[in-house]
Amino acid sequence: MWYLVTLGFAFEKFLNWYYSVFIITNERMVDIDFVNLLYRVVSYANLNHIEEPTMAVGGILRSMFRYGDVHVSTAAEKSTLEALAVPYPDKVVNIISQLSEELEKRRERGE
Repeated sequence: MWYLVTLGFAFEKFLNWYYSVFIITNERMVDIDFVNLLYRVVSYANLNHIEEPTMAVGGILRSMFRYGDVHVSTAAEKSTLEALAVPYPDKVVNIISQLSEELEKRRERGE
């Protein structure tokens, strides 16, 4: 029984890691959080609604291996999107900021 519970727990953690996705396109961000086999949460945010992308890196291992958490504040009802344990979070924040600025410039030009 102990091995079955341990295997089930490990399989659930693997599925959570494998199917939880944070996608950034040139117009929006998609955050898919896999909770369990029957439940997942999908959140969308347009880049023109982004107010502030931030990152958090804490601890020796996270600093040494350069991974951390990315939080994106939006003007929507659900205020933040989260990407946890992302490699190179500083680059992710820079990419989000650059895409948001490019989208704003395109909208100002009327494209």
